[in-house]
Amino acid sequence: MSLESRRVPLSLFLTFLLHRPRALSVGLLLGVVPTILILVINGLMGSMDGQGPDRRRIAKEGRVVVARVIKSAPVSNITIENRNPLRITYTYKWEGQDVEDVIETLDRDAERLESGKEVKALAVEGDSMLPNFSPVHFPLWAMGVIGGIFLLMGAPFLFYAISGAFSCYTLYRFGELLSGTVDAYGTSYTLFFTPRRVKVSYTALLPSGEALKSSSVVVDDGSWRDKPRGARLAVLCFEGKSCAVEEGLWSKCGEKR
Repeated sequence: MSLESRRVPLSLFLTFLLHRPRALSVGLLLGVVPTILILVINGLMGSMDGQGPDRRRIAKEGRVVVARVIKSAPVSNITIENRNPLRITYTYKWEGQDVEDVIETLDRDAERLESGKEVKALAVEGDSMLPNFSPVHFPLWAMGVIGGIFLLMGAPFLFYAISGAFSCYTLYRFGELLSGTVDAYGTSYTLFFTPRRVKVSYTALLPSGEALKSSSVVVDDGSWRDKPRGARLAVLCFEGKSCAVEEGLWSKCGEKR
């Protein structure tokens, strides 16, 4: 037998997420924001000369030119597998102009490159690479591990915020509308860019005649100021959970069918 349900806009789910702002903000700051930054950094690293998608184009369309090594020096601030990559600076002729380029590599053969030594290069439209030397890539697995650590740190907070929003969304969709009274008001943490919220403690009367005492966070849209302690309010109850009905949100929902 299917449950009767109301039409509840999905946009309300985002509103319910903000009912637990501390958990949401900590989860985003710990898990989501660092992961996005890592992906952006990885993308920027991948687009560096000789390391990104252009390397395929150069290998396919590039013209063989003779390059001359200007200098070769270890990169002291980068260590990969207990080794410092070599930064090779070289120059070549392209359409009569001297073009300077660099590559960082871990290839052992690069250690024999000295200033003035000629090497084979591929060039196209001012971009180039040394086909006999593989460029340094930051290991993708390391990016995944770092991002995974941040996600694991933020996951419990995000789960708490999402579970609370899902609970409210379920109550608005399937909950039974009951009558209740306001017991007290309390403060609730609010993100600076969102509407002010308050915590409402209430007592609802169940169909069995028993009293249900609980509390929930609501948007302080002005309607609550006209409801002093003892004033009547609507409460939604479903599977042992309940919440105070917010008139502004309730008006967006359809009838049960």
